[in-house]
Amino acid sequence: MNTIRKKWILIILVLCFFIVIGQRSGYAEKQGHITPNKASHQAPLKIGVASMITPVDAVKYYQDVIDYIGEQIKQPVQMVHRRTYDEMDSLLEKGEVKLAFICSAPYVKNREQFGVELIVAPLVSGSTKYHSYIIA
Repeated sequence: MNTIRKKWILIILVLCFFIVIGQRSGYAEKQGHITPNKASHQAPLKIGVASMITPVDAVKYYQDVIDYIGEQIKQPVQMVHRRTYDEMDSLLEKGEVKLAFICSAPYVKNREQFGVELIVAPLVSGSTKYHSYIIA
C-alpha cells in the first residue's frame, strides 16, 4: 500500500470516529462462531459507509480499510454505501449491515434507540476525546 493511501486511511479512521455493530445480540450469535475454515463459504459481512462523497470516492477511500478488516477476521466483507447517516442508521437498525463507519451524534442516537455498540474509536493526539466548533 503506498504512502498516500496509508495517509488517507488514517484520515478516514480519524474522521469517521466510530465503527459500531448494528444489534446488541451481535453478529456472531446470529451466525454462529466464525472460523477461518468456513470463511470462503460464508456470506460477506456487510460494512456500512455513510459519506457525503460520491460512491466512487467512498470505494477509493474506504475499500482498503474494509479489505483489511476482512483479512483480519478471515471472512469475506462487502462495502455498503449510503449518502446519509439516516439511511445508514436504518440499515443498522434492520441488521442489514453489521458494522458501520459513523460519527459521534449518530452513535449516541442509535445507542439510545436500538443499542448499537462501540467497537473502536481513534486516538487523536493521544485521546479519544475531541472538540468541535459550531460556526453560525
